[in-house]
Amino acid sequence: MEPRPERPPGPLTVHDLAPLPEEDQAVAALLSLDRVWRSVPCDRPSLVVLDEAHRVLSGEAGQHVSRLMATAAERRLGLTLVTHDVAAILQPAVRDTALGVGLTVLLRQTPAAVELLAEAYRLTPAEQSWLLRAPADEGLLIAQDRRLAFRAVASDEEELLITGGTR
Repeated sequence: MEPRPERPPGPLTVHDLAPLPEEDQAVAALLSLDRVWRSVPCDRPSLVVLDEAHRVLSGEAGQHVSRLMATAAERRLGLTLVTHDVAAILQPAVRDTALGVGLTVLLRQTPAAVELLAEAYRLTPAEQSWLLRAPADEGLLIAQDRRLAFRAVASDEEELLITGGTR
């Protein structure tokens, strides 16, 4: 008999892998994702944010993340990959799944990254140029074939949470 996974202890659970040696972080991330996957209730929507995702998107680990991405909606689970390494998202193990997601947010990019993104997302020359010079609080939202430039604006309360009131 397989043990029943316990439910997450609260509305927000963090698995901080930063204290681990870098060579152990990919394996720990997969174990963490597996635990989350088994414990997420299907009766309510949930969101998993995988920060520094480029660390686990290659090889077998990338294939596992790709499978999670492909089946997450069935479990009412949103899976958000956050990375500064565009090439990681476009690796063969996750490329098709990553490009097929419902929503992509692109922030300012380097020239090398814009080239990769231009090919993958069929960006226009104007979109490429804009991504090269976008301010820190602006980005390009891609939802299937629709694109929208946006600016993120924090409310007064969010500003206090972000800055700790030191602005």
